[in-house]
Amino acid sequence: MLRKNQNYFMVSRMKKKLPDSRRKVQTIGQTGNISQNDDAGKSYVYVSKFLELLIRSLPGIFYALDDKFQLLIWNENAERISGYSAEEAGEVNLSDFFNGDDRIVIENAIRGAYKTGEGVAEATFITKKGKRIPYFFSGASAVIEGKSYLLGIGIDISRFKEAQESLIESEALYRTFAERMTEGVALISNGKIVFANNNFASILGFSNAAEIISQ
Repeated sequence: MLRKNQNYFMVSRMKKKLPDSRRKVQTIGQTGNISQNDDAGKSYVYVSKFLELLIRSLPGIFYALDDKFQLLIWNENAERISGYSAEEAGEVNLSDFFNGDDRIVIENAIRGAYKTGEGVAEATFITKKGKRIPYFFSGASAVIEGKSYLLGIGIDISRFKEAQESLIESEALYRTFAERMTEGVALISNGKIVFANNNFASILGFSNAAEIISQ
């Protein structure tokens, strides 16, 4: 942005929890006079806008946490998907988004990321209205001005889960059908029998299919 004297100021727009008594979350700008170097000022504004556009264009949830697991920065997708407004998002606790074992998984993944520099986790994300959505989270830790932060994204894997469940159901149906066939049926992979029905085992002189699996 520009002041009246045409000095450039650093601008970094983000949604962040304010430390005042109202504890509201607003869109704020971090500014600092860098007018002595106009090129640096222009470059900073350009990079800042580019990063903001990049975060807004991410397909999933973008988030930044401090080492106390407090949500500091997030994108509009996080608000839209979670159902929490900008002010509400800064007030909710990490536990509000996860329950039971999923909460433990996420907390352990965050602690691991702070220790190793990165981490991933799969957990069910809970919206304000109670909708449960399977998500894959990945994040990386960084130390900025002496403070530790975790930045990451979350991707909705609902369709993948649905496809996975459909595949499991299809395999179970195929197995049931093959086991009941009067003909001998076997499935061979890399030279090994990975499935066979009892009739196929009988043809080979075995009493049941379990005796020939992986033979």
